Amino acid sequence: MKSLILTITVVLSIACWSNIAAQNTVMTPESADMIFTLRGGKLLEKVSLQEMKEIDAVNNIFAQMVRASGESGRKIDELGINLYANAQLFMSFKEEGTMLMGTTFELDDVKVFKSIFMKDAEIKNELGVEYSISDGYTRAIKGNQGLITYAVITPSYEKESFYYDETPIAPEYYYDENTLLEEDIVETIPYEEEAAEQMEIIEDSINLEYLKEIESIEELSYYEQLEIEETVQIDEITNYSKNYALELLANNFSTATSLDSKMVDPKADFSLVINGSSSLFKYMMNSTPGTYKSSTVKQLEAMMDDMYADFKWMSLNGFYDKDELRVESNAKLGGDMSEWCAEMMNAEVNSEMLKYIPYNDQIAFVSGAYDTKSILNGYYGYLKKMVKSLPSEEGIDVGEVSSIIIDFVDLFLDENAISQLIKGDFYAGITDINTYDVEYTTYEYDEEWNYKEITGIKQEVLPDFLIMFSSEDEKNINNFFRLAEISSNGEFKKENNYYKLAAGKESPIDIYAMQKEGIVFIFSSQVVLDFIQNGGGSPSSKQKSSITDYSSVMRINGEELANKVPLEDLPTDAKSMVDFMRETAGNISFTQKKIMRDVLSSEVTLSTRGEHANSLDYFLSTFNELINMNQSNNTLRN
Repeated sequence: MKSLILTITVVLSIACWSNIAAQNTVMTPESADMIFTLRGGKLLEKVSLQEMKEIDAVNNIFAQMVRASGESGRKIDELGINLYANAQLFMSFKEEGTMLMGTTFELDDVKVFKSIFMKDAEIKNELGVEYSISDGYTRAIKGNQGLITYAVITPSYEKESFYYDETPIAPEYYYDENTLLEEDIVETIPYEEEAAEQMEIIEDSINLEYLKEIESIEELSYYEQLEIEETVQIDEITNYSKNYALELLANNFSTATSLDSKMVDPKADFSLVINGSSSLFKYMMNSTPGTYKSSTVKQLEAMMDDMYADFKWMSLNGFYDKDELRVESNAKLGGDMSEWCAEMMNAEVNSEMLKYIPYNDQIAFVSGAYDTKSILNGYYGYLKKMVKSLPSEEGIDVGEVSSIIIDFVDLFLDENAISQLIKGDFYAGITDINTYDVEYTTYEYDEEWNYKEITGIKQEVLPDFLIMFSSEDEKNINNFFRLAEISSNGEFKKENNYYKLAAGKESPIDIYAMQKEGIVFIFSSQVVLDFIQNGGGSPSSKQKSSITDYSSVMRINGEELANKVPLEDLPTDAKSMVDFMRETAGNISFTQKKIMRDVLSSEVTLSTRGEHANSLDYFLSTFNELINMNQSNNTLRN
């Protein structure tokens, strides 16, 4: 049944591949730390319900739902769920190691929903809410509002637990001091018969009458205590989930007023909001096996608290446009983090660098402009914040000592000199991908372990690249090149106004390095060398702005990249995948703007190829083809 609710979540996400209507009210609790909103009505305008029903991937997911409910033959629109209405998946993370997850949606047929998802379960009524409990999940209905909740509770390191006690009851049954591996017990202890008898208890339920006869739980064996702990936890989880669901529905979710347009764009096809990360981080720490009662985790939590306190919220809004999927991201920062980002992003790309970018010959590239001095200064500040919470050890204040050491490091490192050497603006791009003959050496050994070298030639696929960054310290850049020349035994040597590492044992391709007009160049192509030597190009204002309008940019030409991958020597399933990507792969783009009003904004786009009604249609058909291709490859392998 657990797979059932997870499948429902996937289904409602496929109503992100087919989801949610034009309601503006977000029916989620104010306490939620993470909220995923789906707008099926908008998406079903782009891909019709009938088209959705014809997609194999969607049908397989719903078939799994039907099998889990013990029925068969139901279609996507026969589950009692209104696929045209808003739906939300939300999560609340508690510091003590508890996660509450809920999925809320509108029902168009309550009876049908009950017959499938509340089948063979006792339906109760409290506070005007109908609910049933099964496998830890609470399924609840009020009016036409459906809600499914699930709680995950892990014993925190501040809570007594039979699992991770500092004085274990049965240490001879431990594989090591923290982890019990049941399958290894008989092999790792001398008491094989006793161990086998103890392990049988895990498979049987505890006799409650027997428990009444004992005076203390310490009288039980380790495995009996383990079974009790698991039983208590299951009951705790179930009650937590049930009470959460009843409270939400009975109070009409206490609709969160904080989820306004600055976070959630009502025009988006889907949205994700995270209200701060501190609770999420602490949940992750507390729910990681082996971390309970761990002083290291406590220290890490304390160290990260100040940093995460400056993170207010983050939102993602997704749009299935005509020719691309566009995801806008906004992160609200505060305190020192906001000031640090503003100072760090107060930088511009060297205008001279723009003319050396091969705009028409880029397979992929990343560029950015940051202030090196601000990065270093801000990093020291945050590092001091993080270490101040370290506990004392043997009477020594470790946090204070660490902070003093950081001050000394800051004293000896000259931020001004480093920022002169590396300004902080950069460009790194792949201009081509080629196959090269590469010499290799292997060894053969005889019976006496005498060896002989065997050389050969193999082919490797390697990119031609160009890396640029600005520097105002010409002297030390030249010193660095000269040092590399001396230490390379003449393989890296100066030719005219540039250095060259010729292809050979050290590198299968030629590598060049030079500086010009306050820019350091490192690249691997004679074509790029000629381009630089001739003064670069004359980019248009549009080409320039594609770099200068953002703090950082990344772009990948998917079609070109797929076409450059050689098919030789690839296995059959990999060849079919590359062929498929050559026909369907679009471009990927990431841009990040400078921080404004404490909000850090970025955008990711994935473009489409071929004839499609819109990007949702493109991604659904592409996803469906990938699933079918994977099934075909599995069949061939079998």
